[in-house]
Amino acid sequence: MKFEDLFFYDGMMHVFDYQHDVGSSRLTFQLQLLDHQSKRNTRFRERVEVGGVHPQREVINVKLCFEDVIYMEVIQESFADGIMDEPSDEFEGSQIKRFKQSGYLDFLKRTRFSFWELIHDDSTPFTHYRICGLNSVLEIITLSEPTIASVISLDCHRKGSPTMYFGGKFYK
Repeated sequence: MKFEDLFFYDGMMHVFDYQHDVGSSRLTFQLQLLDHQSKRNTRFRERVEVGGVHPQREVINVKLCFEDVIYMEVIQESFADGIMDEPSDEFEGSQIKRFKQSGYLDFLKRTRFSFWELIHDDSTPFTHYRICGLNSVLEIITLSEPTIASVISLDCHRKGSPTMYFGGKFYK
């Protein structure tokens, strides 16, 4: 599975297990995709199956890794009603977005990153990602592309949450 496959997902998604290593500027967290079987996710299921993940399982857990994170904001979903895409924004994706042009990033460049060009002479571009989950919205500014560390698909024929297996012996 590739990161770009997640742009085609449109459904319930739970974001959990945040781990931010300040020293290395590395952020990892997990996504739980809960209704990927619905008809609106046909393209997503097709792309996932090509990537070797069983698309007909009830839950797909994805562990994402962002390197070189320079700014991160986690907003509780109840207070995220003011987060909207501006008319000038250019992005790909639905619930997971990668912005080509971002009003949010332009604002941060003017306010928080105004000295970046004076300190660093390289032309590494900032990339803005927005991940909208059930309980939280993540705004991530990074200097590199994210990677998928691992993917697991589960059937829920047992009591309890399938996430209890994420990180255990069934996690690969």
